Formats: sequence, C-alpha cells, structure tokens
Amino acid sequence: MNAHGVPAADFDEFVGQLDLIVQERGGLWEPLSLSTVVLPGRTETHGPWPFEACAAVFTEWLKAELIGIYRLESMGAEPVDLTTDEAHAVLADRSSWRPAAGLYLFPTAKGEAAHLEEWRAVVRDEHA
Repeated sequence: MNAHGVPAADFDEFVGQLDLIVQERGGLWEPLSLSTVVLPGRTETHGPWPFEACAAVFTEWLKAELIGIYRLESMGAEPVDLTTDEAHAVLADRSSWRPAAGLYLFPTAKGEAAHLEEWRAVVRDEHA
C-alpha cells in the first residue's frame, strides 16, 4: 500500500486512470465509480478508487498547475473556471464529488504539454 492508500501494484493504473479522466475533461465524481471498457476480445474494469486517494492526487496536480476545475451549471451554459482556492475547497469536500455539482477536471496548458510520466513524477515526488 502506498501513501495514497492504493495498493502498490495498482498505482500506475490508478494514476493513468486519473490522468485519462482529466485529459477527457471528465466529471470530478468519475473516479469514484466503476468504469468498464469493452475492447475487442476482452473487457477491462477500473476503479472505483478511494476518495482520499483521488483527492490527494488531484490536489498535488492542482498545486503543480497541471489541472484546473470548472463548473458547468447546465448543458449549453458557459463553463466557469474555479479559482485555485475554490478548486482546493471542492477537492477536500466529498459532497462536491457528485454529478449534480457539475464539476469537471481539465488539463491546464502546462498539463497538456506534460507527458504522463511528468504527471506521475509529481505524485511520486510528493510521497516517495
């Protein structure tokens, strides 16, 4: 078990899945649910991941300026980027991690330019 509470054998998958959610501009609640991917000849499942572990990684990426969070009030509405302080607050508040809250992750310009290994290094450096 690593410092994030994720078994060491699952850590790379965990970080890769969180990165994928960010790159796809997914909902903040998504890593807390089971994800199933149907591929030719096989099916993969990922998660659900523990809230505390997800919050810790997203917080580290936010501090490293790799991610941001935006709020989408309704379909068709303009997204509103949260300030860094607001983003830290919602990451710490488990009740914000639900679809009705309308919170989505996105990679910043720095995050878009970074390779996955750079994202992993931020997390490993914090809890090596």
